[in-house]
Amino acid sequence: MEVLASALEKNNQEGFDYFEFRQSLINLSKMPMDEATRFKSAFATAQTMGVSAAQLVESVKFYLNVLANEHARFNEAHAQQRVRLIGNREEELKKLEALIQQKTAQIEQLKQEIAQHQKNRETIHGQIGDATLKIEKTKADFDATISSVNGQLEEDMKLIQQHLS
Repeated sequence: MEVLASALEKNNQEGFDYFEFRQSLINLSKMPMDEATRFKSAFATAQTMGVSAAQLVESVKFYLNVLANEHARFNEAHAQQRVRLIGNREEELKKLEALIQQKTAQIEQLKQEIAQHQKNRETIHGQIGDATLKIEKTKADFDATISSVNGQLEEDMKLIQQHLS
């Protein structure tokens, strides 16, 4: 409100115009009279200074234009502040949302890779178990065979020594 009052006061025209007319209305509002009488009394003061009703209307239009200019300046400042304070943050927010989506997709990809690795681990673990059993059976079979062959050879050597020596 102060900014608008300051703008109106700064643009106050020389002589008696709407600005002074309005001040007269405010002063007269302290007296016990109706609105029409207040307006006529304030206008009587304006007439003594050579101001017509048409000039008052033109003066009001001038101040309306001052207010319109202030409104335009405010809207421009508002738009700049919005871009500076909110616009950049909105861009940052969009970037963060994109990063979150990207990281979420990466997490899902990693989860799938981990699940595949776990499956591969179980498969390899099973293969190791099967291979271990097979190798140990082969070793046991070999040990049994070699023991049997050794036993046969030792028996033959014993018989050779017994019968041929």
